[in-house]
Amino acid sequence: MYPGEFLSSRVKNKQLKPVTLFIGAETYWKQIIIERLKKAFLEESSAQMNFISFDAKSNTVSEVLEEANAFGFFQSKKIILFNSIDELDSEEMKPILSYIESPNTESYLILNAVKPDNRLALLKNKDIKEETVEFEIRSEKDIKDFIDFKLIQLGNLKLDKKLESYLLSVFSSDLGLLAQNLDKIAAYNNFTSPLRLSENDMEHLITSPEQESNSFKFIDAITSRDFGKAFTLYKNLSGENNNVHGLIGLLRWNFQSILKASFLLKNNVSKEEICSQCKIPPFKRNFFFKTLETLKDKELQNIYTLIANCDYSLKSSNISPEHFFESLIFNICKKS
Repeated sequence: MYPGEFLSSRVKNKQLKPVTLFIGAETYWKQIIIERLKKAFLEESSAQMNFISFDAKSNTVSEVLEEANAFGFFQSKKIILFNSIDELDSEEMKPILSYIESPNTESYLILNAVKPDNRLALLKNKDIKEETVEFEIRSEKDIKDFIDFKLIQLGNLKLDKKLESYLLSVFSSDLGLLAQNLDKIAAYNNFTSPLRLSENDMEHLITSPEQESNSFKFIDAITSRDFGKAFTLYKNLSGENNNVHGLIGLLRWNFQSILKASFLLKNNVSKEEICSQCKIPPFKRNFFFKTLETLKDKELQNIYTLIANCDYSLKSSNISPEHFFESLIFNICKKS
């Protein structure tokens, strides 16, 4: 089942089974659900003592099951969260399968995993199959469901259709960042429905996943020819073990898009069509067209040639790739 369904059918109605399986990489949803579980099923006075978290990377299955079979503090129910169960092999999984057959009804055991591949025996178990919550974003509907859930949290607010479409086009992942933006939008609208933003506000107020990424900030700094900012961001990216070849690929894609857009603009193609063909997201459009106005065709060609030459040098020379790339940053940002 999906998280929203789990909240309404199990948490809200307080009908949680002794063992539940969480699957998927969407951690923000999981955190929300776990907090709701604690609030719904644990006594406030003993909640801290009756919520225990384990991890398969550092704890044994026997430790977890010993805790699951014991009573909670003050004879209250308790929640045991067992993370990283995808790290367990089939032998280590057997005691868990046995526990599922005869669980302690005074405990709630949450088995948490990212990948389902290694747990076929667990997934075939009828009881667990019915209590599996999938934390994956598979479609736009999953994002919309999360937005609806968040709007209820914010006071049953409604979202303007245009703003909703914009958010759905920008956020295909990272629900945590989407939630932060919805908090920001609600505050900006004084928590009054429907929540609205002008196009200009959308661009400047909403922080997209790409804008959070240092690699995209680096591309923007290079495009703006801001050497100081570009070099600092490059050093940060190097510290994050980013590959120089990957950054070259991003630069090539960026300036290819700008060159293509420049050609289309000269042939009277509409900005909307240019954005579609060049795959320019809504929050980058103003910056993108401002760049087109700033950089002349000759400059664009020169920059693209510099990138191509650097790419060739990286592949054909034994000299440190960082040397070539740092020179490239300087040469692109150097204004003639």
